Amino acid sequence: MIWVFGAFAWLETASSPLFSVLRSGQFDFATLERASDWELTHSGTYLPPMIALIAVGIWIAMDASLLVTRKFKDRDGSRITRWI
Repeated sequence: MIWVFGAFAWLETASSPLFSVLRSGQFDFATLERASDWELTHSGTYLPPMIALIAVGIWIAMDASLLVTRKFKDRDGSRITRWI
């Protein structure tokens, strides 16, 4: 869970200047131009946290599929058959 919260916090921190541009007032063409300018100058700042969120999502999906198919293993490599 720490990975998920950390990735969301990282994404929010990287995108907060864009959010401030979008919340700066009336949403009009000038606001869109400022957002476009921000994206051109900061295009790579929000990409790493998005990739981290995708990786965490894939990890969660893989664990969920192992749990559903009852093929989840402990750290010794033994399949878990009894759930408390």
